[in-house]
Amino acid sequence: MRFADEVKMLDRALAIKPDEIALRLSRARSEVTWHANTRPLHDTIAAILAKNPADASAVASAWLELSYLERDPVATDQALAALRAYNTNESGANRSYREGGAALNHNDRAKAERLFRAVRPEQEKLAADANSPSALSRLGFIDAVLGNKEEAIRQGLRAVELCPVTRDQVENGDRVLDLAIIYAWTGELSLACEVLEQGCQQPPYCSHVYFRLYPRWDPLRGYPRFEQLVANIAASVGEK
Repeated sequence: MRFADEVKMLDRALAIKPDEIALRLSRARSEVTWHANTRPLHDTIAAILAKNPADASAVASAWLELSYLERDPVATDQALAALRAYNTNESGANRSYREGGAALNHNDRAKAERLFRAVRPEQEKLAADANSPSALSRLGFIDAVLGNKEEAIRQGLRAVELCPVTRDQVENGDRVLDLAIIYAWTGELSLACEVLEQGCQQPPYCSHVYFRLYPRWDPLRGYPRFEQLVANIAASVGEK
């Protein structure tokens, strides 16, 4: 979708339903995706919570994402608390995985490894029982962080294999990005970039903002091939 067209569509919808939380979040997030500007999303979430703190569950996912992009550990803890309160039936595996990822995003490697080691057996069982691409990708990332390089790469490759682009283009794209992250966290920077160059051709799905701001890509920061890829994607949407 073209960003300008998306913004016009959201603005028309908001003119009809100005208080619709989902629309307000989508409009603010479009500024993140298009212009790498997190301030509108930050201000929108703050305004929603100031008006009604009970709406924390409605903004929790966007709030968590924003906290990663802005690298704000306090906001991350608040968003995670809102998610825990809302998802009372969530599995322990999902919760531990998310909280381990949050710790890693804020450079608490020891906490992330502790949570990932604890959740790994259950995540391995989920991947085996369901033969699920997403579960395999998660297991691969866990192993990448824990230093199990060969297992991590094998699981990431298997996840992509299980979900070919001919079957599901969106999920295949997710698994390709996961594989690139696994390569990055196992020190295979060239392979990570090769995967991205082959599988990430068109914005907005592969957003330059996602690559520039999201902590999962930190192992690739400063690597010339990665920086050029991000610059090329930004140029394709008129950003520098």
